[in-house]
Amino acid sequence: MSLNNPLKDNYKYSGRTLAHEFGHAIGGLADEYVEYGATEQAGDRPNCAKDLDEAKRKWGDLEGVRGVDYYTGIEGVSGTKYYKSPQPSIPDLGFFPDGSDFSDGGCAFVHKNIRPTISSIMTMHYTLDND
Repeated sequence: MSLNNPLKDNYKYSGRTLAHEFGHAIGGLADEYVEYGATEQAGDRPNCAKDLDEAKRKWGDLEGVRGVDYYTGIEGVSGTKYYKSPQPSIPDLGFFPDGSDFSDGGCAFVHKNIRPTISSIMTMHYTLDND
């Protein structure tokens, strides 16, 4: 938390970064973004699912509440919603070489996983519109 972030305003988002990191440390939450060439985060995480059945077991009772649904980065997966970020999350970096972006659908670093919302503090904590 004491290090400056070279991509964003240094202190404007520090509280949100702290909440994001607490999500990992206390809630066992995975990052709800994809990372080009990264290995999937291991383990069962409350906010990520490997398939629709698992997603429905985890947060099916919340479906439709404040935008909760089943978002993935793979088109045509029955019962899910495909999400492609319309613009790069970090314009200075642009899209990844394969045309994907951090904020595309997916979870725990890979497109195939399902997450409950388009954007949350576990997706992008450098914005003030995710609560």
